Amino acid sequence: MPERSTAPSRRPASRPWRLELLAETAGMSRTAFAAAFRARMRLTPSRYLAGLRLALAEQSIAAGNGLKRAAQAAGYASPAALSRALSRRRRTSPPPV
Repeated sequence: MPERSTAPSRRPASRPWRLELLAETAGMSRTAFAAAFRARMRLTPSRYLAGLRLALAEQSIAAGNGLKRAAQAAGYASPAALSRALSRRRRTSPPPV
């Protein structure tokens, strides 16, 4: 799989990357891209992007931004959606805003 196939997913995670766009960037079909991505990264494209979004949100929170701003920066629909994602990842609630 060409390196460029994962490059778009390392750009701002708040952008709604779709499998079709990633596959097109790599010059592959959706099916071929998903299979190659999973083989190389050991994750599906959606799980990879979810991890990037969580990391971006955690960085934003660590920088002193509130949950609302962190959710917006990371592409979450709402602070509640980010809170649920953080809770699942940590098995705890995030700090209060």
